[in-house]
Amino acid sequence: MDLVSVHPIFNLYNAQWPILTTMPPLAPAKFVQGGSAQDSVVGAGSIVSGSHVRQSVIAHDVKIDEGAYVDGSVLMPGVRVGRGAVVRRAIEAGGRDELPAV
Repeated sequence: MDLVSVHPIFNLYNAQWPILTTMPPLAPAKFVQGGSAQDSVVGAGSIVSGSHVRQSVIAHDVKIDEGAYVDGSVLMPGVRVGRGAVVRRAIEAGGRDELPAV
C-alpha cells in the first residue's frame, strides 16, 4: 500500500513518469452524508456516502454506501460496497452486484 503513503516510492504525481491512459468522462469523486477518506486515493466518478475509507486505493466509478468501512483495500472500477459492509485488506475486482454487510 505504498501508493497511499506520504512519500511513496512510485509517486503518481511525478511529472517525469506521466500516466498515459484514457479515462471515461466521469465527474470528480464525491463525498456525501459525512463520507470520508483518510490516507487514500479515490478515483473519478466514485461516491463515498456516509462511510469511511482508510489507507485504500479506490478506482473510478466505485460506490460505497452508508455505514460501510473500507480499510487497507484496493477496489477496482465498478465495485459497489453495500450499506454497513466492512472490507479489510482485500482486493476486489467486482463481478458481483454488491459487497454485502456480514
